[in-house]
Amino acid sequence: MNIILIPYTWMRHFQPALWCGFFGAIAWWLFLSWFLLVGPFWAPSFDGTMWCSLLAISVSGGMILSEANLYRWPFRRRLWKLITVASASFGLVLLFNWFFILLLSLILNDPDVQNPYVVSLKLNICTFVSAGLATGFSVQMVRGWQSWFTFLNYIISGLNAGILAALAWSLFHSFLPQSALSAYLGYDLFWSGLISNVLFGVLFGLGSWTIPDELYAGWLRILSTQRFGHRVPIDAGGGAPKERFVGHYPNGLDLFLPFELGVQELHISVHKSQDNEFILRGLSQEQTRLKRIFEWVNIHYDPNRPAPYEASLKAGDQITLGESAKLEFLILPREER
Repeated sequence: MNIILIPYTWMRHFQPALWCGFFGAIAWWLFLSWFLLVGPFWAPSFDGTMWCSLLAISVSGGMILSEANLYRWPFRRRLWKLITVASASFGLVLLFNWFFILLLSLILNDPDVQNPYVVSLKLNICTFVSAGLATGFSVQMVRGWQSWFTFLNYIISGLNAGILAALAWSLFHSFLPQSALSAYLGYDLFWSGLISNVLFGVLFGLGSWTIPDELYAGWLRILSTQRFGHRVPIDAGGGAPKERFVGHYPNGLDLFLPFELGVQELHISVHKSQDNEFILRGLSQEQTRLKRIFEWVNIHYDPNRPAPYEASLKAGDQITLGESAKLEFLILPREER
């Protein structure tokens, strides 16, 4: 995962989900490869536990690795966090699974609870739930405490991922043999395991984390033929608030355009607010128009007002200054400096 390859669109919110879904598929491939080529060293009653343990390790490790790639962590920090999250995931899956099986045995009083050869959602959902809770707890543990909201977000995301993955696993291996697809796909237990792993990773990645806005920076770029392509970042290098001024005065301004285009000495300014919004201010009485799809607004300065007009900027907005000077507001990865 590379921030340079992820544009600032709504699709960026799905990148961690796809990344974790890929690691879920890798976990299924590793489990089957070990099971078929090497052979299990555990008892048959531990098949589901080992499978879901590897799933939790892979998805939680993939989540931490995605953050490491985006923030460019050094190798030692990556290794330490990956070892920590893998160890925590494995131990928590064993602990939660033992607790849920004990609880299920007391509630159902059914000898099939301890039977590893019974394929039933009622008896195996506890293993998936254990994997989901272990994934949420381990990722929260490694990333550190932030707030109760983020803590509950990780736990609920893991719980939802475990329950829905268990439902997908049960539905696929129960209904696939009865459908016409069984003649072409076959191996219903193989496909049910693969789909449940991918769904587990996608749901956990989608619910628990998204690419933060702090990895992106706002830019002003000139679209006019004169000085075309010149651009300036809005915020400072460390993400600190900073106001950029645009006009035709060439000395001291952050971005200047020729006077012949109708640009005044100090025409507009753009800054990043405390709410992480980019704000455009009209500082000149000459024409200043902000345009976006199906919307435009004039924000030239009104001397009868105590403060200049302001408007919130979105990625792709165009700003017309004076007669023909045009600017474009962009949000690009911060690394493009």
